[in-house]
Amino acid sequence: MPSVARVAAVIACCAAALQVHAQPRANDPADPAAASPPLAYVSAFDDYRPLGEPGPGPWRAANDRVREAAEAAAMAFGASAPAPATTPPPRGHEHHGAKP
Repeated sequence: MPSVARVAAVIACCAAALQVHAQPRANDPADPAAASPPLAYVSAFDDYRPLGEPGPGPWRAANDRVREAAEAAAMAFGASAPAPATTPPPRGHEHHGAKP
């Protein structure tokens, strides 16, 4: 059987908990007339600085870089320059069976 002191302590704790929940909040969100702090808008782009467009570079150096990259890729995959054609390409539609 619980002692009187324990029962009194439990009742005091429950009463304190009920008082905390019974007190109205300073700014009740359900109250349309409740005061609220002003909203402060801060844009994510406030400190944005555009990068700017790059200027045109030297076209010969760009062409050389592309040529070197193509040559390196060809060497990596074992490709070589295409062999020159020994027969001239067909004229007209002869190459797919059409009659002149």
